[in-house]
Amino acid sequence: MRDPSKSKHSHYGYTSSLLINLSMFTRDPEILSFAEELVEISMERMTDRDYGWLFGFPAAESRDWTYIPAFVDGKEIISAGAQLTAALSFLRLYELTGKEMYRERGVALGEQVRRFAWDSDLGGGWHDLIERASPHSFVGPRNVSWWIQCYGDFLQLHLYIITRNRQYLDYFQKTAAFWNEHFIDRKYGGVFQTVSHDGSPVEMNKALPWKAAYHEMEHGLLNYIYLRLYVEKQPLKLYLRLRETKANTKHFVSLIEDSSVQVESVKINGKPWAAFNARERSVLLPEGKNLKLEVTLAPGSRDIPSGR
Repeated sequence: MRDPSKSKHSHYGYTSSLLINLSMFTRDPEILSFAEELVEISMERMTDRDYGWLFGFPAAESRDWTYIPAFVDGKEIISAGAQLTAALSFLRLYELTGKEMYRERGVALGEQVRRFAWDSDLGGGWHDLIERASPHSFVGPRNVSWWIQCYGDFLQLHLYIITRNRQYLDYFQKTAAFWNEHFIDRKYGGVFQTVSHDGSPVEMNKALPWKAAYHEMEHGLLNYIYLRLYVEKQPLKLYLRLRETKANTKHFVSLIEDSSVQVESVKINGKPWAAFNARERSVLLPEGKNLKLEVTLAPGSRDIPSGR
């Protein structure tokens, strides 16, 4: 094992970006249970008892759970991105399970990281590093990383979905405007890796080992889905292409956590298809190759999720 540390990636990081998505597409209860197990370990063993932050990146814990602080310019720091990832893990698990402890922790951490890491006065960028201890000042270059801005956007919409507090839509509009104005390369396409607090590109590489198009594609798709269903409250069409299918294969088509969102209609290769379960959000597929699915999802009716 090259890295035996207890980190964000082995606990709440991949829970939010991998395990929760996998559980929605498979509906395997063991996957969701494992996601909860990892997050609850994070809550119990990786929480900063003094200030409420989540440890794991860049300050990890050793194999025996000994905290290993990280320093920049002589100051102990935490990553805003790690806090955003943790808060999203809590909130998404709440949306799937209805367990109040995830809601409380996610809302509290989401508010805390916004208060200290989001620079609303300078256009809405999320800074990378802040001081662990009070007053939690910015540390190092006041730069904004593409993945942190993405997760800052996601968090505001999840907080709105859960709390129905419209202030989170205002925060989202500002963070999304910063993204649209400063991260997108209008000339050559793609998004920059890092920009300064005023939006000037700092690192212009748009593809490297730790950066591909994953986050920006996720950013565009999921934000569109959340805005369409929860803000505009309009039906949403998803288009999927399946390379090869066997007869009577059940395919789950949910890209969101809220089980009150249901399938309204389905078309396969342009023709209406009746073999679907609206509440389960699944389609029973025919045998075929290169099937083109058009799935219409209807907005949900719940205000606060209570488990799926």
